Amino acid sequence: MNRPHTLPGSASLLLLCLLLLSWLGGCAPKYHVAVDSLRSDQADEAGPVYEARPGVTGMADDDLTLQAVVTQIEPCFAARGYTLEQAGKTDGKDSNLVFISFGISEPDVRIYTTVSYVPHTWGRGRFRHTYWVREEDTWTKVFYHAGLLLEGCTRTADGKRGKNLWRTEVRCTGQDPDFRTLLQAMLPVLQEHLGKDSSGQHYYLVTLDDEEPPVVEEKEVSTH
Repeated sequence: MNRPHTLPGSASLLLLCLLLLSWLGGCAPKYHVAVDSLRSDQADEAGPVYEARPGVTGMADDDLTLQAVVTQIEPCFAARGYTLEQAGKTDGKDSNLVFISFGISEPDVRIYTTVSYVPHTWGRGRFRHTYWVREEDTWTKVFYHAGLLLEGCTRTADGKRGKNLWRTEVRCTGQDPDFRTLLQAMLPVLQEHLGKDSSGQHYYLVTLDDEEPPVVEEKEVSTH
C-alpha cells in the first residue's frame, strides 16, 4: 500500500521560510520612473561647480524644502564629478547655476474591474446541470505623480542665468503621497542620466526596500 510522503520537520520548516521570504520580497513598493535629458556642446567647457537656485516661481533661495532636495540629489552630482552647493554658499567665481523645479500631483484615483465566470452546478445524475454566472470585482487605487527638473546653465557676470548647458527631467508615479519617498525612487535614475544626452525618453521600474539597495529595471515601451 502506498503511504503519503511527508517532509522531515527541518525540511518543512525550510520550505515554509522560503515561501515566507518570497512573499515578503513581493511587498516592496515599486515605482514607475521616466527620464529625458539633453546636453549642449558648451557643457563640455563648463566647470564642475553648480550653485542651486529655485526653478519654482516665487520660491526663495533659502526655502527649506529646496534645501532638503539639494541635500538628497547632491550624491548624484558627485557621482558625475560635479559639486552641488546650496544657494548662496559659493563665491560666484567659476561656478555655474542649476535651477531646480519639483512638485507632486493631486491624487490620481483609478478604478479597476475584473470580470470572471464562475460555474454553478445543481441537480444529480442525468439531471445534473452546470451554468455560468458572471461576477465582477471592482477596486480603486490612488496614484501620485512627482516631477524633478534640473536645468544647468552658466552664470552671468551679475549672477543671473546665462547659457543653457543641460536639462534633465525625471518623473515618477507611485502610490506614496510623500514627495520625499518618490524622490528616493528617482535618485538612481537621475544619477545615471544627470547632465547627459539620453537620446530620448527612458522608462524604469524602481523597487525600494528598506533593507536592500534600490533595484532598477529598464523597460521597453512600444511606440506602436
